[in-house]
Amino acid sequence: MADSDNPTVSIGTRFEAAYDATFFVALAVLNASGWKHRAIDGHHAFVLEAACEAVGAGIALADRLDSVREVRNQKYAGMGRTTADLRDAKAAFEAFSALAIDWLQTHHATLLSR
Repeated sequence: MADSDNPTVSIGTRFEAAYDATFFVALAVLNASGWKHRAIDGHHAFVLEAACEAVGAGIALADRLDSVREVRNQKYAGMGRTTADLRDAKAAFEAFSALAIDWLQTHHATLLSR
C-alpha cells in the first residue's frame, strides 16, 4: 500500500498499488477460509465480493470495491486514472482492510505475524 503514496510514479501506478493491496487482502481472507480462486473471467469481482461477505463488510463497501475494480479495468480501454480515483481506491482499501484484519485476528490469528 505504501507505493500508492509514492509521488515519483504516475497516478495510474499508484492506483494499481492501492487496488492490488485490496485484492491481496481479499485473497488472504478467502485463502484463510479454505477457498482458492482461479484466473477465469470475472475472478476479481468474485474474490472481492466473496471476501466482503466473509468479513461482513456489507453491500455498500462491496459496491465501493466493485467501483474501484471497474475503474481498474478501464485501463484495458486506454483510460487514465485521476487523483479522485486514487483517493477512492485508498479509502476503500482502508475500510475493507480494517474489517479484514479484525476478521483475521478473530478467526485465524495464528496466520498473522506480529
